[in-house]
Amino acid sequence: MRPDDPFDSELRIEVVLFRAPEGDFGVVAGSDGDGEEVIAAGPLGHLEQGSRVRIAGRWQEHPRHGMQVRAELGYELDPDDAAGARKYLLTIRGIGRARAERLIERWGDAVFEAIDGDPRTAFAGVMGAKAAERAADSWRERRSVRELYLLLAPHGAGWLAEPLRARLGPDAAALVRLDPYRLTEEDGVGFATADAIARGAGVAPDSPGRGRAAVVHA
Repeated sequence: MRPDDPFDSELRIEVVLFRAPEGDFGVVAGSDGDGEEVIAAGPLGHLEQGSRVRIAGRWQEHPRHGMQVRAELGYELDPDDAAGARKYLLTIRGIGRARAERLIERWGDAVFEAIDGDPRTAFAGVMGAKAAERAADSWRERRSVRELYLLLAPHGAGWLAEPLRARLGPDAAALVRLDPYRLTEEDGVGFATADAIARGAGVAPDSPGRGRAAVVHA
């Protein structure tokens, strides 16, 4: 590879080398499909050790640390084995080892597809109705963070994914897609950024939200 060559690959995060206390900057060390180590730096502070991720950006030569990837985006992929699926499920409220095992036994390789399709029904197969509802909310929140990140990161606003999820709840991604111009209420997000996100989300140029935001930021 040479400086400025594009990079777009699936990695397994081996170590989180640095995570900024504020914002989303992070430095991670991962391994690619050939077992080669890749160091990547950029908006990666939300990634966790052991996770399967996709990172895209460009190679750069760091004056002290040599060749590494200057990441433009990085997001978690669904696990590709039972051990990874089990670990992921254990992060959901109300899901312990026994319930995770029952979900995997019931749905097999399609467990994530089944839960995405109807979280409440999928979880109700291994727990009571109230616990299943809480688990479904937890699942939607976690999935919402990734959806928000994919919506925001190409426009330099990936750092907002977790704060928006925390404030707006499990429907955060849907709410932002419905009215991306609400992002102008966030510190550090101007009209131009919100407008680019809106175009990426397919919002019509003549939407009422665009007109209101343009007037406020004129």
